[in-house]
Amino acid sequence: MTRALFLPGGTPGTLTLFGEFLDFLIAYPNSDAQELHRAQQLLAQLHNHRYLFWQGSPPDLALEIAHLPSGHWDLVVAKSLGTLMFLKGLHSQKFTFGKALLMGLPSTNGQPLGIEPELYATLNQENILVMQQEQDSLCPADVLNAIQELTINLHTIPGSDHLYQDFTHWLPAWKNFVSL
Repeated sequence: MTRALFLPGGTPGTLTLFGEFLDFLIAYPNSDAQELHRAQQLLAQLHNHRYLFWQGSPPDLALEIAHLPSGHWDLVVAKSLGTLMFLKGLHSQKFTFGKALLMGLPSTNGQPLGIEPELYATLNQENILVMQQEQDSLCPADVLNAIQELTINLHTIPGSDHLYQDFTHWLPAWKNFVSL
């Protein structure tokens, strides 16, 4: 059984993004039987995380990290704010993971994720793939490439809207990286 965790972006509208991708993969005409089975298995075991601040409480990073699900996740997929939650959750040893697909890393004042540079090393793992739009409105891929501390597994896709809804661009990364 494969456990999958999705850490969405900062708005509730992103909550269903990964499930929508799995539905796309299941319906995709070029998916083979193994990919179809894997996507169905992930969809059945998918935990879409919901942030506390979506229920009206003020955003509190420490409280949100404490609220993250614990345990081991075979696959973690995170988008935008979810990438920050992923790194902070790992740093606080809230959970462990087998593989992670991080997309749409945001930046604050030119610093990806607005994180401490010592957390960059967390991204430098073979089992983490970062998918970033070439001209992402919150952090273009060039910004990530310019950080010397980062030697990440980066898959650049076309786009600038920070939405990551064109699932055909996910397929090469998915097929080459996320073979659970």
